[in-house]
Amino acid sequence: MFNRFVFGGGPGPQMSSTFETTYRCYSASMFTGQDKVRQEAQTGGKIIMPQSALESLVQLHIQYPMIFRLSNPVTKKFSHAGVIEFTAEEGRVYVPYWIMQNLLLNEGDMLRIENVSLPKATYAKFQPQNVNFLDISNPKAVLENELRKFACLSTGDIIVLHYNNKEYELLVQELKPANSVTIIECDVNVEFDKPVGYEESTVPKSASQASLPSGAAGGFTDGLGGATGLPLIPGAMEDLSHQPVIPEGARNPDRPAAFPGAGQRLDGKLKSQQPHVFSADGATAASSSSAAAVNGGLTSVDSSSSLNSYSAKERGVPNYDYRPGELHFIRKFNRGNGNDNAAVDGGDAGSFKAFDGAGMRLKTARTAKQR
Repeated sequence: MFNRFVFGGGPGPQMSSTFETTYRCYSASMFTGQDKVRQEAQTGGKIIMPQSALESLVQLHIQYPMIFRLSNPVTKKFSHAGVIEFTAEEGRVYVPYWIMQNLLLNEGDMLRIENVSLPKATYAKFQPQNVNFLDISNPKAVLENELRKFACLSTGDIIVLHYNNKEYELLVQELKPANSVTIIECDVNVEFDKPVGYEESTVPKSASQASLPSGAAGGFTDGLGGATGLPLIPGAMEDLSHQPVIPEGARNPDRPAAFPGAGQRLDGKLKSQQPHVFSADGATAASSSSAAAVNGGLTSVDSSSSLNSYSAKERGVPNYDYRPGELHFIRKFNRGNGNDNAAVDGGDAGSFKAFDGAGMRLKTARTAKQR
């Protein structure tokens, strides 16, 4: 290691404010010091230097924080990095492996290091080198957290971010106000370019959308030729029939029915055995009618088939024959007839009577004679 001196202007030699030396370069994974320091050097953008470098730097009028220019004397490639601490062996320097890749260095190659002063960054643009970077839900937050391990950036470098046990490579495409900047205590506007290998997917126009009117190509219509703005689900207009979720053959006939008991009314009226189906316009759908028209753009409902299907349903079992576009309002009530009224009024001795009983008192009433 050597320092440059500048002569003149005084009785003796004066040291300049430039630190420049050459070390043998090794990857941070070969550092034998503390695990925390080695991990920080592997996942960040700072290097580990020997103790003699610190002794030389404190004697110079350098600008803090310390930023160093790393260059390969053979290929003339260069990058920039900060420093973690000065605990490396003499004559060695440990750098992140991604810097060695950018500078085309191997283990033990010579690396020239000199201190520099860089402006603060105001803008940075990155390009992910793999489409897997799109899996990150909030890339800007991840980048902000990972760049805390870096001290500076250089245009053309491919930095490596470690997130969720994965490595993501980012190319530094553009920096402002210079090609090499420091990112310590500054506000940076960050942009991302399209990842390498990314292709915008083109969704082909489905046959159902092609057959619809132009006003409904992007959504459902309101019946008057205007679009409602609702998204059109591909294939939703092709087939409105709904297949049962559970096939008929998969149902177990030996399975006991849910809630098999019978209910009793407090007013004594018999429970109606046949449900009533109401259409969307409020009219009652009789069992003898063939179909009930439904307003509002919905399809027609076959009342006879609906009544038969609902009467065969068990309690607690969902309607597997439901079809989109139909509305069924089921009400079970007894309109009453002469026979039922007679049974309630006591015409039948064995019929049920509501609240038919005698009251009892814990203390018998005293008669007038006992008084």
